[in-house]
Amino acid sequence: MTDFVYKPPQNPYLKIVYKDEYLMVLNKPGGLLSVPGRLPIHHDSLITRVRNSYGYAEAVHRLDMDTSGLLVVSLSREATSALGKMFIQKQICKQYLALVRGDTAQEGALSYPIRCDLLHRPLQVVDYMQGKKALTRFTKLPLQDFLINSFKQKLASTKISLVSLIPVTGRSHQLRIHMQNYGTPILGDRFYGKDHIQDINCDLCLHAAFLAFTHPFTNERLCFKSTPFFLKEFPF
Repeated sequence: MTDFVYKPPQNPYLKIVYKDEYLMVLNKPGGLLSVPGRLPIHHDSLITRVRNSYGYAEAVHRLDMDTSGLLVVSLSREATSALGKMFIQKQICKQYLALVRGDTAQEGALSYPIRCDLLHRPLQVVDYMQGKKALTRFTKLPLQDFLINSFKQKLASTKISLVSLIPVTGRSHQLRIHMQNYGTPILGDRFYGKDHIQDINCDLCLHAAFLAFTHPFTNERLCFKSTPFFLKEFPF
């Protein structure tokens, strides 16, 4: 991690999926922070870009820097409060797609307790004594009909599974560390999977692919899908 250099993608500057006067849904690329870091070199982030273009904006949830996909941003203080409550009350449905190394069960639930690795931030570790409860539900999906050709060639001799992941809790790095401890690390995971996938050079194959919630002010049901870079089309 010490040799990492932050070089967030610049084009497109913002990929807006939906926008009204209250909120915005964006497709965050992997490699871009959701919110600015402490150091000036880490100031560029999705929320910084929204503020530069639209003024007031707050991130009501986050994606890891390496994770791509759908993210909601509030555009007013009232929306920040309303959306924040919806996340706390688990009224917003989130679903991720990931490529993992190895074979998974058809479906299952992972409940490894997680805490921060104080000596190696921002890493997390599984700790059955001091860790916080964490729950991830997963479902194995058909792969071959959806995987892009370049990945088919790269992974021809490697057992790979495509999984849908639902984070019932929202711990930092939860999906990444749960899949690693299950024995099927996410491809491209430079934190938790690098010892297992050194022969596969790719970005993190974890994408926030589905987002659904009831608009807090219009009561309209909003549903969004986003196809990850490693698939040709959305698999469900």
